Amino acid sequence: MMTRKLVVCATPTGVELGKKICENLNIIMRKEFDRLKDASPYSLDGSKFAIISHLREYNRRTFKNDDFALWPVTAQYFKSGEVKPVIQASVRGAEVFLIHQSYVPITPIAVRAKMLHEAKTYEERLKLLEQFSRETSVQENDHLAEFYINALKSDGAAHRVFLISPFFANSRQDHRRAREGLTSRTQITLFEAAGVNSLMFVDLHSQSLVGLSRTHSDNFHPTTELVSRFKALYPNYITDFVVESPDAGATKRTEHINEHYLNLPMGISFKSRDYTTVNTVNDIVVTKPELVKDKYAVVFDDIIDTANTLKALTERLCERFGCKGVVAIASHALLSDKGVDNIDELYAKKYLLKLITTDSVSRPPSFAIEHPWYEQVSLAPRFASMIYNIYMEQQVDSVHMD
Repeated sequence: MMTRKLVVCATPTGVELGKKICENLNIIMRKEFDRLKDASPYSLDGSKFAIISHLREYNRRTFKNDDFALWPVTAQYFKSGEVKPVIQASVRGAEVFLIHQSYVPITPIAVRAKMLHEAKTYEERLKLLEQFSRETSVQENDHLAEFYINALKSDGAAHRVFLISPFFANSRQDHRRAREGLTSRTQITLFEAAGVNSLMFVDLHSQSLVGLSRTHSDNFHPTTELVSRFKALYPNYITDFVVESPDAGATKRTEHINEHYLNLPMGISFKSRDYTTVNTVNDIVVTKPELVKDKYAVVFDDIIDTANTLKALTERLCERFGCKGVVAIASHALLSDKGVDNIDELYAKKYLLKLITTDSVSRPPSFAIEHPWYEQVSLAPRFASMIYNIYMEQQVDSVHMD
């Protein structure tokens, strides 16, 4: 094991998650420091203690205390819109973990128009326009992440750069119809060209995407955390709930989760889409409607985007087949366009009880207060454990998400 600096930094969109990861990493480091401080210097534990001591010394030089904080890397913007990452402390020879979130909630066009219409003064409208101008698309966010990777690896001379990007944007475009582009492959290629050494994602839309990377890639599943929160919220789930797959594509994952975590009766739904238009659901077919009558249903999915599928399925289960309510569990809750409005409507009708998701998409604490159906589980403890194990050259099996 080599005593290299351990650096955790973040792109502008990954700052909040990065802070949580640093907090959890500090907890791990303090526990390990206390556990190993009496170990023999000639033992493996003694070597680990020496490494942790060196890391604390690095932190004292940079942050004036023993704890980890986000490394000072910032983005400077020109008036023309050009941008450059600035590394404000040396990362030469360091193991760098870059925290990045591709998707940040964007105010829908209709909501923007309403807010501007309701603004009473010119100054209020100007302030709103400035706020909207700071909202960025997934393409802009990922492009900036490429600049960060290149600055850290090529210009900063980091030893290795690990990109932690929980939600991988464009992951749904992993196969081709007619003359469509494989944007998922293109994005991975761009990360590699920038100099990344390892890619870490959460619940990719297709496991095959791992094979597109020529560098090391990991795909983690937060099933344990999500199901644990569900069981804590609904302790009588064994008698009250059934499992419903939202579509044919999610059947295999739903069967796996149900078999290993819940062992409940399970039904399968099918949806028909118009693939010439994105985010469009034509119809929902429920194969075992008798299962959901007078029961609650739990629905698992990897991504909830506009919530059109969830809305159609929930209304079909509750209005036609007598389901008492639905709990949705998803790794990534994008809730773009009318996603929040769709779920607000379901919650108002008492059709949807909760949406349990992760912080792969960062939202302010006020969001859960304004929308009581929103329940968030943090990925930070697992990522902190993973960073520690990778840095200490230990197996990550024990922290690998199921």
